[in-house]
Order: sequence, then C-alpha cells, then structure tokens
Amino acid sequence: MDIVVLVCSIIAAVTGVASLIVAILTRHDSKRSLLKQIEKKEHKINKIENQLFLQRRSNFGGWGDGELKMKQDKLQSEVDYLKKLL
Repeated sequence: MDIVVLVCSIIAAVTGVASLIVAILTRHDSKRSLLKQIEKKEHKINKIENQLFLQRRSNFGGWGDGELKMKQDKLQSEVDYLKKLL
C-alpha cells in the first residue's frame, strides 16, 4: 500500500512540474503578452520618429538618419509580425 501511495505521489509531482513548464513556455505567446510587445515596440518607433524629427528640424545634416531609419523599419516589421500572430 505504501508503494502505491509513493508511486502516485511521484506521478503527481512529475505532472505538476510538467504543467508548470508548459504554462511558462506558452505564457510568452499569449495574446496579452503579444499586445504588450506590440505596445513597447510602437513606443520605441514613436521615440525614433521624434528623434528623426528633431534632427531634421535642427538641420543637423542628417547624421544618423540611416541608422535610426533602419531601427524604425526593423521595429515596424516586428510589430507587423506580432500582429499576424494575434
């Protein structure tokens, strides 16, 4: 009888650990998580747009426009991908 209880306890512990791992791994792809990622990336895009605007406004000569534009394009493509996942 003690062996049966021990085996059942081990099975329950393994099942609990496995369900915890699955919950953690699928949490990253949940709808709420995707929406938060989209929101953060759109915030970064807005920050870059503001920096570009200030650089162009101050006639800074356009230094760094290419790098900022590449970051902006990369973030926008990531946002588009995340929206597809929704």
